[in-house]
Amino acid sequence: MIDFPDINKVYISEELWPFLASRIPRPAQPVVLLEIRRRNIDVDNEVSLLNVFDKRTITNPFLLELA
Repeated sequence: MIDFPDINKVYISEELWPFLASRIPRPAQPVVLLEIRRRNIDVDNEVSLLNVFDKRTITNPFLLELA
């Protein structure tokens, strides 16, 4: 990966990297908003949103699995 070249290094940031942020759809989409409300997720909680909407995205070919 270009953004994380050393797979043995722990990368830490106060903000969600664009690689991950791009996986969170906008809550303005009706289907997304329904899912957020159904799961009672705070729209400002990026980690919770990423946990729900993380698997696949049209902007990134990689399958992401959170531990």
